Amino acid sequence: MASVNPSNTYLFSRRELGLLIEIYFPKRVLYQSEIIDALSEGVDGEKVKGYLKRNIRELLSELAEYPFVLDPQKYGKRHRVDPTQITMEDAQRRMEMYKSPFFGWSSYNVEGAFLNTNKKGKFIDDELTQVVRIIFRFESKYLKNAKKKGCEHILRSIAFWLMNNYYHRMPLPPWSGTERERFVSEQNPLSIKELEYIQAHYIEIARETIKWFDDTILFCFGYLVRRFWNHVIEVGRREDQIWVTSLFNLGINVVQPSIRPNHMVK
Repeated sequence: MASVNPSNTYLFSRRELGLLIEIYFPKRVLYQSEIIDALSEGVDGEKVKGYLKRNIRELLSELAEYPFVLDPQKYGKRHRVDPTQITMEDAQRRMEMYKSPFFGWSSYNVEGAFLNTNKKGKFIDDELTQVVRIIFRFESKYLKNAKKKGCEHILRSIAFWLMNNYYHRMPLPPWSGTERERFVSEQNPLSIKELEYIQAHYIEIARETIKWFDDTILFCFGYLVRRFWNHVIEVGRREDQIWVTSLFNLGINVVQPSIRPNHMVK
C-alpha cells in the first residue's frame, strides 16, 4: 500500500449543526417532472424568494400553525413573542429577508404498506414511495471570529442548544437575556474567556441560528412541498397525506483535504 504524504491528507473536523428533512411522496410518473424541477430550481435562492412573494396571500393561511415564521419583526423582539395578525406587508418584508439554506438533495424509493382508514372496513394499501432527503448545514457567519477568540466550541454549543430547546420553549425569544443566562447555567463550569464570549455574542448567534431554521421552514413548506401538492391538484389527482419528517440536532462531521485542490498531488 502506498504511503500517505502527511502534508496531503484528509482531516477530521468537529461536529457541525445540521437539520435532516425527508419528504415522503408517492412515486408516480405524473409527479416526477415537477419534483425534479422544484428541486433543481430550488438551488436558486432568488427564484425561491420570488415564488414565496407571489404566494404570500395563500401562505398566510397555509402556515397559520406557525405564524412566527412570517413575522419580520420577530428577530428584534427581546420579550415574549405573542402570535399577532401577520399582514401582507409583514409577510412581504419577511420574504425579502429570506436567505437560501438549500444546496442539494438526495432521493431514494421505498416500498411500504399502511392501513387505510378512509375506506369502509380495514384495508392495507401498498405503494411505492419516493423519499426526498435534504440535509441543511448551518454555517455561521460568526465562525471566523469565534475561531480567532478560541471559542469555536462555544458557538457550536449555542447553536446545538438552541435547536434542542427552541420548540420546547417557543414563543420565548431564544435571544433574550433570560435564555442566555439559562444557557450559561447549563454549561457551567466555564472559563472567564468563554463567559465573556457568551455575554458578547450569544444574542447575535441565537438570532442567526433561528433565522436559518425559519428559512428552512419557508423553503420546505412554503416552496418545495407546496409545489408538490399544487402539482397534484393541477394534474387532477388527490393524495390524502404528504409526510415530512425532521431530525433536529443532526451532527455533521466534514472530512476534507488538508490542502487546496489545485495543490493536490496526482
